[in-house]
Amino acid sequence: MSTLANKFTEYRPEIDGLRAFAIVPVIFAHAGYKSFEGGFIGVDIFFVISGYLIGTIILKEMNTGEFSLARFYERRARRILPASIFMMALCLPFAFLWFDTQKFTEFFESIMASTLFFANFYFYSTTDYFGLASETKPLLHMWSLSLEEQFYFIFPLVAIILFSINKRIMPLTIFLFLIGATSICISILTHDADPDATYFLIFGRAWELIFGVLCAILLLGKRHIEPNNLLALIGLSVIFYAIFAFDETTPFPSYNALLPTLGTGLIVIFARNENLAARMLSWRPFVALGLISYSLYLFHQPIFAFARIRSFEEPSFAVFNILIGLCICISYFSYYFVERTFRNSKIMTRQTIFTLSTVSIVMFTGMSVLGSNNFVKPSLNEQAQETIFRIYTAKLKRRSISFHKTCDHINPTDYDDTSRYIKNWNCTPDEVDEIRGAKLNKTKIFVIGDSHAVDVANSLRLNDLAIYQVTANDMPLVIENAETNKTNYGRLLAFAKEKVREVKPDVILLVERVEAGDALGEALVREWGEFGSKVHIFSSRPEYPEFAEKLFYNARYEQQLGFKFDTERAAYSKKASFAKSYKEAKFHFVDQTAIYCRVEICQPILSDGTLRLIDYGHFTTTGAKRFGEKLIPEIGAAGLPET
Repeated sequence: MSTLANKFTEYRPEIDGLRAFAIVPVIFAHAGYKSFEGGFIGVDIFFVISGYLIGTIILKEMNTGEFSLARFYERRARRILPASIFMMALCLPFAFLWFDTQKFTEFFESIMASTLFFANFYFYSTTDYFGLASETKPLLHMWSLSLEEQFYFIFPLVAIILFSINKRIMPLTIFLFLIGATSICISILTHDADPDATYFLIFGRAWELIFGVLCAILLLGKRHIEPNNLLALIGLSVIFYAIFAFDETTPFPSYNALLPTLGTGLIVIFARNENLAARMLSWRPFVALGLISYSLYLFHQPIFAFARIRSFEEPSFAVFNILIGLCICISYFSYYFVERTFRNSKIMTRQTIFTLSTVSIVMFTGMSVLGSNNFVKPSLNEQAQETIFRIYTAKLKRRSISFHKTCDHINPTDYDDTSRYIKNWNCTPDEVDEIRGAKLNKTKIFVIGDSHAVDVANSLRLNDLAIYQVTANDMPLVIENAETNKTNYGRLLAFAKEKVREVKPDVILLVERVEAGDALGEALVREWGEFGSKVHIFSSRPEYPEFAEKLFYNARYEQQLGFKFDTERAAYSKKASFAKSYKEAKFHFVDQTAIYCRVEICQPILSDGTLRLIDYGHFTTTGAKRFGEKLIPEIGAAGLPET
């Protein structure tokens, strides 16, 4: 084994290029780029790479009699701790300024878990990885680093024991194969019973790291493995497939993790010696990203989380692009001035590294004990904290009843995602509302439109009416209203009309934020005129720009800024015009301002302080329920049969 060992432990730029293919999808997925929903498999790529590199180093040194546990853990400390401690230190002031007491406490708990390398167990017990709440946890990503460190602690000890019994590599290979097979069986067989356990814990993930070690054993073995361009490209294709085909509904890791794991293995084994796959991955921009991939992984999650917390609403695509640029800048600084400094043994001796590591761990653990037990408190006053909590909770509740994937299409800009929505659409009373316990009313109600149509759908469901629904973000009611993405919106409109013809509803509710008045009346009639008096066109309703932000700042500064929220209904009366062409088509008109506003004043906050909105114009569940209570008789007056 010794002859080939030297050859295959030389620097491989294609491995750094592969790291770029791991980190970029992870960042895009966490930024909410819907085409990259499967980007979470980047973590699996990292696991295999990590197992391969660590396995190569340990086995080579054991083969030559040079292995030392102290030197191994020194290298791990140099690699892992400085940048992660730097990242957590930068998070502290933002947590102090922007978190409420509960999140502040949870943040310090996660610091302790991350510092002591049990973050995967902590987040397993507290978090749904794909849930909305996970998007605002700055240190959620530390679960994977903790899992790796647990493997780094166990694997060298196992290798030492087996090598002390038998110097040959075969006993270790057999042992790893058996443990890896057991781990993948746990991942597959227990996924349905406890998906979070298989996602976060080492028992269902160890096989991915072990697979990387087995790749190292294969390349270090006496039998020479020839590079193979075709197999390496197949591996790359498999990874791309997983990135674009998987989403949060994909059972994972389970058997689906085989794709990115095997794909990475094919690249590690066969993308060598300047073949096409190796040259592609060794392209300098890929290598440059790969070199900073660890810092990129560390910083992207807290930057995105704090941006979401600070903005109250999901940041826009443009904002996320700016945040990604910020991540890259900070990561380059971290790589060149933190990572490389601490890896340089001439600057940082072993004793210095171990001393600084120990002091840092003790210091962060101590801070975590103080913070998680409320000895240290955030700067926000109780009123501001309560405001954050109310808005955040309201968003969670709204999302829980909006039936994303089943009824509401949140990514109409992506052609393939729109195809999946159309193919898998099943938003019928039998499939959705009966499960919720809603009565299956004899009247068939069909809601179509944009995110404001989702509010109308929610308002009916919360009043125990069952409905059909085709909605999508920014979906226009007529194709002329689509400024962009006309192909997908055209497909959605055609699909909606197809379902209306199939269902034959008694009532069709058409809702769009930008009301189509007289100018687009004829186009709307052309689009929906065949359904005649069944159609109900909704006016727009009052909006309150930066509502959540102003609400927070009023609370933060104890009303000193004095932001006002009441709006005169008259300001929206012009939007309630009933186009002449609507009347000729026998369409009914629903004036939302008449339902939403109290006499001549429109208020987003009820007299008892209850929020009606989560942002500029979308309802909380309470706001939707109360709106629905008034909407149902309004629609009934326009011809809705009794339920």
